[in-house]
Amino acid sequence: MEIKLNEPWITGKVRCQNGYAYIDNAFWNTEKQQSDHKREYIGKYDGTTFTPNKNYHRIKSEYETSLAKSKTGPVPTEICLRQFYGATYLLDRICDKTGVAADLGKCFGSLASQILSIAYYLIIEEGLPLYRFHRWGTTHRHPHGKDIPSQRSSELFGLITEDAKMAYFKHQAKRHSCKEYLAFDTTSISSYSTLIKQAKYGKNKEGDSLPQINLALLYGEESMLPVYYRKLAGNITDVKTIENLVKDVDFLKLDKLKLVMDRGFYSEKNINDLMKHHHKFLVGVKMSLQFVSRILDRERDDFVTRFNYNSELKLYIKSFTEEWDYTEKKPRSGETVNGKRRIYLHVYYNDQKATDDKNRFNAMLDRLEYNLINGTTDPEDERLYQKYFTIHETPVRGKTYSFKEDAIRKAEKNYGYFVLMSNGIKDPVEALRLYRLKDLIEKSFGNLKDRLSMRRMSVASEENFEGKLFVQFVALQLVSYIKKQMDDKGLFKDYTMQSLLDELDTIEYYQQPGKAHHLSEITEKQRKLYELLDVPAPS
Repeated sequence: MEIKLNEPWITGKVRCQNGYAYIDNAFWNTEKQQSDHKREYIGKYDGTTFTPNKNYHRIKSEYETSLAKSKTGPVPTEICLRQFYGATYLLDRICDKTGVAADLGKCFGSLASQILSIAYYLIIEEGLPLYRFHRWGTTHRHPHGKDIPSQRSSELFGLITEDAKMAYFKHQAKRHSCKEYLAFDTTSISSYSTLIKQAKYGKNKEGDSLPQINLALLYGEESMLPVYYRKLAGNITDVKTIENLVKDVDFLKLDKLKLVMDRGFYSEKNINDLMKHHHKFLVGVKMSLQFVSRILDRERDDFVTRFNYNSELKLYIKSFTEEWDYTEKKPRSGETVNGKRRIYLHVYYNDQKATDDKNRFNAMLDRLEYNLINGTTDPEDERLYQKYFTIHETPVRGKTYSFKEDAIRKAEKNYGYFVLMSNGIKDPVEALRLYRLKDLIEKSFGNLKDRLSMRRMSVASEENFEGKLFVQFVALQLVSYIKKQMDDKGLFKDYTMQSLLDELDTIEYYQQPGKAHHLSEITEKQRKLYELLDVPAPS
């Protein structure tokens, strides 16, 4: 039986057996070469009341003593030390601003410093394997302060539990969910390992031919920081993920969730699920949907007019308040409840998109026709041939074809249009701004995955994969903060992310026997960079 004791110094699970409460600490057993557990008894528990023992007070006292020491000022040292400090200092301050360090400490205890040190290494030493950590760790000041050998990092990954991860996500999500819309998206990670059960062949968003897993991600629209992820089997499509997201959101206690999603997540069931739980959403929808087609057919002739033109967006826009046919099936009685819910449909027309759509569509028809004439048709195009071609084959005349003009005209009439649907955003300009931010994050996320070696992963076990993925997620949070600041302040005109980190990394930290630590000279250029990144310069 598990007991909830909200004490920051408790690093493991607290359980009760035969009336005695104990901390269940996971550790790596070097003799058995596997994860093991150690019990520390801390008192009695009768089902309602917890009575601490001497061991409880001893552990608490040791924690408070170490915490007090960590908050004191510079302490004279007995050793000489010279380490690079500027880039890791930046990451320290970002961890403080975003709550990453505090939340990791609450959820992972003594493992938190190791998680942060490996995350720092992945960020600062772009693309280098973990076995090179030793050299970096001895020359840089970092949270753990000691070497993490390759074997030890594998042990660390195995000790990162699902309970601790979900607790971390809960803390992080609460920092964002009430302040901003959260974008929801999926991305794929290819794996060389044959030991990952959920690695399946599916539609790979990176074009790899390897088995993959998918990650469902929540990230802040304004902060551009990821706050939660969940691992999915590689053959799960986007539209199937919302139901479990709603369940996860309930667990994370995000009662004011506001989601932005692309049209791959749209389905009537998903919309009903979100409405049932009173979540706000903004989602792209297809023009082929019946209720969307009805509005477009009614408005199309008079849509592209000066009255509907928005000079700020340089688009033609118009919004409609509609009623959604809401249905909900009661789980116990099986009764179906029907009702009406208000939704806002925002319709946009873009001249350039219309031209691009037309060119893209005709290029596709040209390709299909060329392959048909030359006998090189692709089986994957069968659905398109059925939709846009009438094909006859006779012994005398061979294969003949004609275009289905009605189907082509039906496709052409929607060139340039796109539609967003929301149950919370009335303003079409604000809706488009939020939706475009989602696209911007999606593109930048692909670049960040390259930086953190997240496109393809090779690990020895399922547990190691889960743990390494979490550490990379923490690194992704910190890198995302840096990228947003660089975008906002125009720093990419003069720096890449690596060159910026290299510029700060030259600041050194000195320790000498009998003296407090001091830093090397900090240039005006470096001070300006810290200021632009919204971080005070080290002193």
